[in-house]
Amino acid sequence: MIEVARQRVATAYLARFSSALNRLRLFPQSGAPRPNLGTGIRIAVVHPYLLF
Repeated sequence: MIEVARQRVATAYLARFSSALNRLRLFPQSGAPRPNLGTGIRIAVVHPYLLF
């Protein structure tokens, strides 16, 4: 049962990561700017993770 739950959580995060990264790819200005990480760097949030 725990393994099934882990797989479901992993699958859900993969879908959310893919969606967020695809949005940044299609609309690069849509992410929050993070100039302290480098020129033109933007992030997307998939709680509790930051993707950049």
